[in-house]
Amino acid sequence: MSEERNDSLRQQIADFFNISSGCRFSIAALILLLTIVPVSRFALPLLMENGLLIDSFSQAIIGSFAWYVTSAMLILQIRIALAHGPERFTWWNEISGEPSDREQRELIDLMKASSRRGAGWPGWLWLLWVLLPMPALTMVADLNLRVNTALITAEELYGGFIVGGLMATVVLLLLSFLRKYILPGVVPLKGIFPFECLHHLHDDSLNDPNEVADLPKGIAVFLARIGMVRGPGYSIQDPKGVERPLAGHLELALLLCLLLAMTFVLGIFEHVVFPGSNLAKVIPTLGHFALVVAILSTFASGMAFWLDRFRVSTLMAASAFALVLFLSRDYEFRVETSPWKSPTLVEAMESKTIPASRSREPGQRDQRTLIVVTAPGGGIHAAAWSAEVLTRLDERWPETFRQSLGMISSVSGGSVGSMYYMDAISVPEGKVSMDEVRERAKLSCLEPIFFAATFHDLLPLTQYDRGTAAEHFWDFTLRMHERKSPKLSDWGVQARSGKMPVMVFNATDVKSGRRVLLASTAIRDDSHETHSHGSITNDHTCAFDLRQNDLDMNVATAVRLSASFPYVTPISRPVRGEDGEEIMPSVRLGDGAYADNDGIMTALESVSQLIDHFSKRPPSERPFDRILLINIDNYGTSVGHPEFKESGGQIEALSYATIGPLLGLSNVRGASQAERGRLEVGLLQDRTLTEQEVMWVIRQLKRKGEMGGSRDEDQPEFVNNSQISMRAQRNAWHRMSRFSESPVNMPDGDEDSESATEVVSTHRDSFNHQRSNGPGLYPIQFKVVSIPFRGKSDPPLSWKLSSDQMRTYSEAWQQLDHEAREWTVSNDQDWDELGNVPPLKEIEQWLGSPGEKATHWTLAGRRDSSQTR
Repeated sequence: MSEERNDSLRQQIADFFNISSGCRFSIAALILLLTIVPVSRFALPLLMENGLLIDSFSQAIIGSFAWYVTSAMLILQIRIALAHGPERFTWWNEISGEPSDREQRELIDLMKASSRRGAGWPGWLWLLWVLLPMPALTMVADLNLRVNTALITAEELYGGFIVGGLMATVVLLLLSFLRKYILPGVVPLKGIFPFECLHHLHDDSLNDPNEVADLPKGIAVFLARIGMVRGPGYSIQDPKGVERPLAGHLELALLLCLLLAMTFVLGIFEHVVFPGSNLAKVIPTLGHFALVVAILSTFASGMAFWLDRFRVSTLMAASAFALVLFLSRDYEFRVETSPWKSPTLVEAMESKTIPASRSREPGQRDQRTLIVVTAPGGGIHAAAWSAEVLTRLDERWPETFRQSLGMISSVSGGSVGSMYYMDAISVPEGKVSMDEVRERAKLSCLEPIFFAATFHDLLPLTQYDRGTAAEHFWDFTLRMHERKSPKLSDWGVQARSGKMPVMVFNATDVKSGRRVLLASTAIRDDSHETHSHGSITNDHTCAFDLRQNDLDMNVATAVRLSASFPYVTPISRPVRGEDGEEIMPSVRLGDGAYADNDGIMTALESVSQLIDHFSKRPPSERPFDRILLINIDNYGTSVGHPEFKESGGQIEALSYATIGPLLGLSNVRGASQAERGRLEVGLLQDRTLTEQEVMWVIRQLKRKGEMGGSRDEDQPEFVNNSQISMRAQRNAWHRMSRFSESPVNMPDGDEDSESATEVVSTHRDSFNHQRSNGPGLYPIQFKVVSIPFRGKSDPPLSWKLSSDQMRTYSEAWQQLDHEAREWTVSNDQDWDELGNVPPLKEIEQWLGSPGEKATHWTLAGRRDSSQTR
């Protein structure tokens, strides 16, 4: 007797683990719902916390609704698996024994077990459903009431959560009625769905299997007949031999369809019809996440319920299904042939009319300054800070900045902010204000990306993939004010006429790891050799220049490719032409930050190219006198040294022992790019400074030869109104003063003379060949200024901002402005010798005081009638 009792206990334990294993994906999804919010807030706040932001009352409703409906679906999945598991799974006589198929219970046995459960959910399950989302929603509310109060109030937030919970209750009530009238052929087992007690009173008479056989058949019986819901645990035969589905499976699919239909209709209105309108923002990121959990858990638990009987791995089957799904499609972007030949960077610069600025530096005459801006990556933070800096500089120097701006090299998030600024200056004055540019750059694009992930990647119901959805969102904002979608060639035409700067969106060819330039003009110029650090070369480090090959695309497409944040938007390839031929090489374009997060390489190559070209011309024959590179520093890395935090103890040791190499690769990539950028900037500065020193020495020697005086008798001539900076002149004089006083012994004698003549003759041809390609006779000054972001908190790495974070950008600019106003220097001090000069003061050194009108005096001291303000 005791042995039989032990066998029964082992049987029950084996049955419990065998059946409950069918609920593993539902239980895992429940755990995910309970932990995702605290993980986002406390473990990965910079990356995930902003996904919990709620911006309106409607978003609070939909977020709470999606969370409660998803919780109900997970509970239903577990109830279905426990109710029908004994009929589906293989049972074990002993834990370590041989498996044997359990005999299927009769319909009368199922109905008796159903009666014991009772109609509807028990009270404790109702309480669990109500309380389950509350911890997550409470933490979401706490976050929003701390950092997002400008967009939503406590009344709107908690009121929306309550309304969302009531809406979920109504949907569950609707499900209980729909299953009776849409699926009448299902065996009406009890205790699985809520609200069964409201309309199942007459089902108490259905305790006789013969009465179940008299129920209508409908679509449920048809689905069982064709095998979609047929087999142990899915269906059972009634006394008339009709295969009828068991309660649970079809109803759960119906609930998922209701949820998908509601969110799909709202998503189409929000992300396709009006993707850039704040009025259409209904589904928050929180709601999209709950929907993804509902879809994945339903499919995973359904596959597990079906495959576990055959001992087939659900994960392997799901992986194979995902592989087939992704192999059947690809991520592409549109590119087309340009209707006209693209202008070059040099042509765009030659057409500019740059006003001469009154310099604040003592001893410097008014000069024309060409401005080049780099806008690095960094998600929506980079977009917001880039737009803040560009628009504030435009407002601070209204007579100078826009006319002097020659080029913007942007990457990732910086491309978004630069796009909105360029769009504003490409239209008639006042149509798009600088305030609107700053607001646009702060718009979230997480919601359309999540919508595309749900209804394209998971469910192929729309053509908008994650990249296309972000592109469509940005393109919609550009098409506001009744305008068409701008193309790179449109901006190139305006750059060729000198009305706009050249815009370069940097992307990365993931195949080669090199940059791809998506610009408004051709940046590379392989037709001319350039002089670089003593060597003559026409090689370029980028993989492909779109406009050099006379190709074109929408501006929003170029920004989407430059800002393809890893795993958020996909790596894409160009579409083929109508005849199937490749329009563009078979590249795979990803985020520009893979190759260069600062955009500095493209900027420095372009600056070097411009110096090589225009330093051969006298100042009166070129459009600018000096070049100012403004680096928008999103994280303040251009100042100070890295801070070394205290050790994190054993948790830190564990993390670095497991994912340390990945963290090292990621951190080294960013740090090495910054170090390389600073080194290359320094090399270009040294090059331009050295060229200025050499030309100053040559001019002093020429002057001395003309005067016929000795070096001891004549003092050097320091010229204030030349293209050679005072710093270069002083450096050159110091070198000359340290030069040896001993005379240079020239070779004498016929033999030595003949040898010298032969050497000169041998190198004359080579010298003459390289003469026109070497450094120009009119050196160009070059200066770099970094504008750092010094916010009160660490910037986020996502594509959404809270209201408090939105304010930090104007506050950071006000801090920079305050530093510039408080900083003073005496008139006789040389700015080059000073340290810790505020960045706005450094720009003021070359552009003049803020708001000061530009002058028309050129470097040569003559009025240039071709220049306008």
